Amino acid sequence: MRPKSLDHLADEITELSAHLDAGNYRLLQLIEAFDARQGWEGVGMRSCAHWLNWQCGINLGAAREKVRVAKALPALPRISEAFRTGEVSYSKVRAMTRVATPRNEHALLAVARAGTARHVEQQVRWYRKVKRIEALEQENVRHAQRELSCYQDDDGFWVVRGRLTPEQGAIFSKALESAMDQLFEEQKDVSAETPEDMGAPVSDPVAARRADALVFISEASMSGKCSNSGERFMVNIHADAEVLRHDGCGVEAE
Repeated sequence: MRPKSLDHLADEITELSAHLDAGNYRLLQLIEAFDARQGWEGVGMRSCAHWLNWQCGINLGAAREKVRVAKALPALPRISEAFRTGEVSYSKVRAMTRVATPRNEHALLAVARAGTARHVEQQVRWYRKVKRIEALEQENVRHAQRELSCYQDDDGFWVVRGRLTPEQGAIFSKALESAMDQLFEEQKDVSAETPEDMGAPVSDPVAARRADALVFISEASMSGKCSNSGERFMVNIHADAEVLRHDGCGVEAE
């Protein structure tokens, strides 16, 4: 039996690789449907990725990537079709789905069709870098637009107007709420000591209570009663050590 020519071997490898990519697409379709119905929950698994690790022997990091890609594909019809027909490999799809949207998937596909998986990875890293720079520039512009003014009107009232960043506004709002709660508790204590024949105190409108709270905060600051150990916003992120060892761009695939 004559050995197959190199051209014939190359054609068979290319064709089989395309079939494997198409099979990978079908696998991700099934994973997406399985995860959406939380089929892994009934067997006591923590996530679909853990189930794939247990049931299919897929490395946990690679399993997480498969779940991520599977959930991203339904919103990316062009990439999905190219993957389904075996036109692009899973490695390329995995990279593209990190930044792909319906608006930019055609540009990413152009790179994927013309280049290697490494080219796609480089394009994704460049895209992320540009987006980070844009986000930083937008944040700097927004930060520069913060302002606060106060002046006395014709009636002698002080008018305070401000424009805060979302982060500053959240802190300011929380401080006002805390001060309003403290003033409310103090008012309750006073009401409990007030004779009944003097009648119940009239509740002030919310806007007036906010004004009182702002003055309360100002007085506390001037008297040195503000503490640096107050409650802070905190975000807890839970991740496996294995995940933290990767930067998201080099997760191995199986």
